Amino acid sequence: MLLKCLWLSSALSLATVVLGSPSLAAARPPFSPKPFLSAAPLAQRPEPEDDLILQVSDRLTPGDDTLQDGSLYDTHTVNADAGQTLTIRLESADFDTYLLLLDDQGNTLAENDDTDAEDLNATITYTTGYSGSYTVIANAYDASGQGQYQLTVRIVSPHHGSTPDRTADQHYADAVRLWQQGQLQPAFNTLELALAQYQAAENTSEVAKVNQGLGIVSHDLGHYDRAIGYLETSLALFQAAGDLGGEADALSGLGLVNLSRGQYEAAESYAQQALPLYREVNDLAGEAIELDHLGQIAGYRGEYDTALTYLEQGLALRRQLGNLRDIARSLNNLASIRTFQGRYELALTHYDEALATIEPLGDMASQATVLTNIGVIYGYQGQYPQALDYHQQSLALARETESVSAEGQALNNLGLAYTLLGQYDKSLMHFEQALAIARDLDDRAGESIYLGNIASVYDEQGHKTQAISLLEASLKMRQDIGDRAGEGETLNNLGTLYDDLGDYDSALRYYTDSLAISREIGSRYTEGRTLSNMGVTYTHQNQYDQALSFFQQALEIFAETGDRVAAANARRRIGELQYQSGQLPEATATLADTVNQLEEIRAAELPDAEQVALFETQRAAYMTYQAVLIAQNEIEAALEISEQGRARAFAERLAANVPNPTAAAARAESPSIEEIRAMARSQQATFVEYALIQPNPKDEAQLFIWVVQPTGDVDFRAQPLASAAQSGDPSETALTTLVNQLRHSVGVGNRGLGVVTASAAGQGNSYQALYTQLITPIADLLPTDPDAPVVFIPQDLLFQVPFAALQRADNTYLIEQHTILTAPSIQVWGLTQQAAQTARGGRFDNALVVGNPVMPTVWSPQQETPHPLPALPGAQQEALDIATLLGTHAVLGAEATEQSVKQALPSAQLVHLATHGLLEYGNVEDSGIRDLPGAIALAPGNGEDGLLTAAEILELPWTADLVVLSACDTGRGHITGDGVMGLSRSLMTKGVPSVVVSLWSVPDAPTAALMAEFYRQLTTGQNKAQALRQAMLATLQQHPHPRDWAAFTLLGSPE
Repeated sequence: MLLKCLWLSSALSLATVVLGSPSLAAARPPFSPKPFLSAAPLAQRPEPEDDLILQVSDRLTPGDDTLQDGSLYDTHTVNADAGQTLTIRLESADFDTYLLLLDDQGNTLAENDDTDAEDLNATITYTTGYSGSYTVIANAYDASGQGQYQLTVRIVSPHHGSTPDRTADQHYADAVRLWQQGQLQPAFNTLELALAQYQAAENTSEVAKVNQGLGIVSHDLGHYDRAIGYLETSLALFQAAGDLGGEADALSGLGLVNLSRGQYEAAESYAQQALPLYREVNDLAGEAIELDHLGQIAGYRGEYDTALTYLEQGLALRRQLGNLRDIARSLNNLASIRTFQGRYELALTHYDEALATIEPLGDMASQATVLTNIGVIYGYQGQYPQALDYHQQSLALARETESVSAEGQALNNLGLAYTLLGQYDKSLMHFEQALAIARDLDDRAGESIYLGNIASVYDEQGHKTQAISLLEASLKMRQDIGDRAGEGETLNNLGTLYDDLGDYDSALRYYTDSLAISREIGSRYTEGRTLSNMGVTYTHQNQYDQALSFFQQALEIFAETGDRVAAANARRRIGELQYQSGQLPEATATLADTVNQLEEIRAAELPDAEQVALFETQRAAYMTYQAVLIAQNEIEAALEISEQGRARAFAERLAANVPNPTAAAARAESPSIEEIRAMARSQQATFVEYALIQPNPKDEAQLFIWVVQPTGDVDFRAQPLASAAQSGDPSETALTTLVNQLRHSVGVGNRGLGVVTASAAGQGNSYQALYTQLITPIADLLPTDPDAPVVFIPQDLLFQVPFAALQRADNTYLIEQHTILTAPSIQVWGLTQQAAQTARGGRFDNALVVGNPVMPTVWSPQQETPHPLPALPGAQQEALDIATLLGTHAVLGAEATEQSVKQALPSAQLVHLATHGLLEYGNVEDSGIRDLPGAIALAPGNGEDGLLTAAEILELPWTADLVVLSACDTGRGHITGDGVMGLSRSLMTKGVPSVVVSLWSVPDAPTAALMAEFYRQLTTGQNKAQALRQAMLATLQQHPHPRDWAAFTLLGSPE
């Protein structure tokens, strides 16, 4: 009888992710819970039966005798002759064992805790000194130990240790330990040594067992054909010997391999053959394994009631046997079926019980598996912070136990979680680490899966050719090992890539092959994704009726399996088709349901960067919903959805700084149209909100513009955005070209590193053309009073537009007509107004002015060397002039350390920083650091590196009413649906109501002039927006090129 209490991994425990647009769901669920699929695994070779003098299976339970330390024990007696060598072995899967041997007077002859560093069971080898009785104490290591144990006492023949079989036994034992540690290839190699020695000794029974072990390890390595060869050899030998238990073990292994290959019919056949054999030999543990297999097969077919029946029968048997590890295994597998059903609370109940069952045993590798499966549940529920936390716990335990295969699986699951969050750099890093482990282990199944997941990241990053190459390699590997489920998934993902490339015939061919396989093997997950993807391809071919049919079929499957993210994506696609077909009321209802479901998924409390990344994957639904509402002239409702679809993470973080939690929660809600009107009225401000709308990439893009006037009236304008000439990308519009031309006209450079001289060529065309696109449609709605605030709410590339410099046909600039502010959303602007009202004390009572610090050293991945930033003598003079104007001391040079600035910031009402801004800090490719984007250069020292990062800004207490970042490109950053991810966002998130930033690097002389005039205007009583306008107008007289005065913009409150 072979030991069956190990936790085997399976290729089924790993999942692939979606290729293509974020709207398409994965080929499997976002995560797959890892089932514990057991076949008769590896076990130590038993000694000859005639050497066995005692064999006991019993339990330590409360009420048994105890030693002085409170630990439970049982007493057993054996008889032996003088000079005999006894091997006494105490094993338990439930507690840490301790073994004592006493003579007939009660004296301790020998004791043992652990056999060795890797074997925590207890073993004593002792040569007897007299003939008579000896007492064996089966003891738990401490007072908490209780449960099932096995005790054996054997007489070792004097010559036994020198036989060839004994050497083979040692190899076999070594292989078991390597396998338990996840060292699969070394385990395989060591088993081959044992096999050769058993074959040389013509020990047929052991040859059969080693072949069975080689089959299991080959399975774990993904060598399925090789595994079948070994297991079939084992089966033939067991059958020839009439060993029914061994025959059942081999059949069980064959069933496991076919289950992992997705060959469910063959797997079921082997399980149905093994089950009656286990029952015939009264092997309850083996019977439970086959019930487990049958349950998993039914689960993958979507036959959940049948699956639960099998698994519950197996659990009952395991409870009867009392082996805690096996009980936890059954609970885990029941939870996996509940997961597939979408019964997440029930699944968590099973997982929690499994974890509680396994924790007292100290089996960290098994705990790691349950933890990652709990992470799977939270991933399904869209609760990504919890998912990440559990996967990271699993990874830590896998590393602590040196279980490298489990480590690879945990890394893969983390990669999948980060992919769903849209954090592709992190997902790629985790997938590549998992791939390296798989290759070290020669784990072909894992390697094929990780290649597919890396391909998904390359696809998201636009590297289609590399993605196809990786997927083709993965497909061949899966076909070679006979992984039908994986083959179907990979065909599905290749279809998505070819759809992206516009090769629709190839896409449909791959999808059709994938659909056939998924239906053949009963994989509802791949079937649902493939149906959805076929709907996308038919949509691209304008075959809307066929597309709608496929999306509806997919939605039925997603609803049945409880996959909320995939269901929301399918609903959104159906809404798009209804919109394109003119079914506007139906589209409205469908998209309203979609947005509500996405809001529920997004409601989890994620870290800021992850919240932003998740929302990026969901923006398409909000875009289409706006288009549908506008098509029905629901202008105000569309504005509400526009607000709901932008800067939500920003607003929630900003609202969290409100002292009253109830008020904070209310303020984090997206504003209604009445709340938007009230903000415009109370501040007598004009809001201009832009939305770039393109529901279908093949449709012409449109620019939506809402204007909310100080009266509360809401007006709307829309105009088409023609595709850019000479561009094959339909999303590349003439507006994109104009913005890029304008940016080029002002030059791009780092302050003090040499400002690029702007060319006047094309300047008038780009500034005036952008005025025509962005301002002309709404010019009649803007206030006539030049001091009245106009708040622009850009989107996407419009954050890069210097609205002050947009130019009418008569060559006058917009700043000459209006007082201009910008904000990522009306909601965020309103929250900054509230922050301004609660700002403490006088605005300039305590000013902190910093200029030209001793520069820190930064590391460049491109140069692969650290280098110091250059000094900024112009910034030093700027700081001196401003400090004089404000009547304060300028912090310069070596005095301007990061430590001293951090100490001064919490009490400063006004902060002016004239130094380098590092836009790319936090981008690992550009700075070698992975962090929130953005950093401000200060002097290093006293344990500080001289970089005040965006992440550190979020950790500091701020009371400032105004922060001016007089540094290069401080208003730029990675643009998302949440706005510009950079320094200004971190400051405003911390409650700073007004921030002045620069959209590009400005020469020293005009910067100094503009800043001096800005502060002079403030001292005369002008508000911040009016002061900045007057400073721009004054600088315009001396430095007429927009490069010299139009870069600075005020974010947030004007007051």
